[in-house]
Amino acid sequence: LQNYAGLAMVLLVFTSSNALGQESGLVAVTVMGLVLANMKNVNIEELLSFKEHLTVVLISMLFILLAARLDIGQLASIGLPALAVLAVGLFVARPLSVLISSIGTTVSFREGALLAWIAPRGIVAAAISSLFALSLEGRVENAALIVPLTFTMIIGTVVIQGLTAGRLARRLGLSSRGEQGVLITSSNKVALFLGEALVANGIKVKVVDTRREGLMDARMKGMETFFGNPLSEHADRFMELAGYTHLFAVSRNPEANAMICARHRHDFGPHRVFSVQASSMDESDTRQGLMTGLRTNILFDKEASWAKLASQIGQGATVRSTPLTDEYDYEA
Repeated sequence: LQNYAGLAMVLLVFTSSNALGQESGLVAVTVMGLVLANMKNVNIEELLSFKEHLTVVLISMLFILLAARLDIGQLASIGLPALAVLAVGLFVARPLSVLISSIGTTVSFREGALLAWIAPRGIVAAAISSLFALSLEGRVENAALIVPLTFTMIIGTVVIQGLTAGRLARRLGLSSRGEQGVLITSSNKVALFLGEALVANGIKVKVVDTRREGLMDARMKGMETFFGNPLSEHADRFMELAGYTHLFAVSRNPEANAMICARHRHDFGPHRVFSVQASSMDESDTRQGLMTGLRTNILFDKEASWAKLASQIGQGATVRSTPLTDEYDYEA
């Protein structure tokens, strides 16, 4: 019941803080979140997952409620001035904010241009504008126009930038759509052998490991590298996965392979994570009992174990590539 207890505590802190000081509840629960995230020996994974689902439901409801208060007549009445504000937001305010924020950073002109164009407004703007409109009503002339003006900005940025962002990214050479990449979670000889064959066929490869000598060999063979444990929080935060579509777990440890695939299944999709068999094992092997809940797709087949592949590599085996055609298809 920790998820519901956590939600109850958030509501208690929020309402108690608001009772002590108007509109202080948001700050209070934000501080509560900071404290909780920095507490040692506290597992908050399930709470984070619960929060994500709850956020989707609440934001969806809030958008409907706020949009229901929107007067279409008011939206039409502000007309050209609203479009002028939208234009300033798109072509002046956002580019200036990106330009100023990127001073002294390594952001390139192309990256800055893409950032300057992508800034769709959403629930924060809608909620704050509704709050301001209610607070200013009766005190400021035309305060009710804040809401339709904000929704003009929301609709305009979402529609215009949503329809053009992908094309702009491709024109600037910053889109990873259509690319194929493989993340390999080991730098042993079997992993590097497979990685080298993939690189030779134009598929980018990133090797993740804690063995510096293995990563050095990978870089010499034209592969990208990341030093760290693929199961660590450090890898979750800093390992760039854009453009990588498949995961190969090629450790000699079957349990480690299974855990890595389970950890990254949501990043790549359940059908795009594979692990190599550590050795030829039958169903009666007791070690398989350790992986019952972590079973994953087998790379190649059960006979192509890590030990067998390593043996063949040691005997001078090579990888051959055959293009698939109508006559020579995948089954063949």
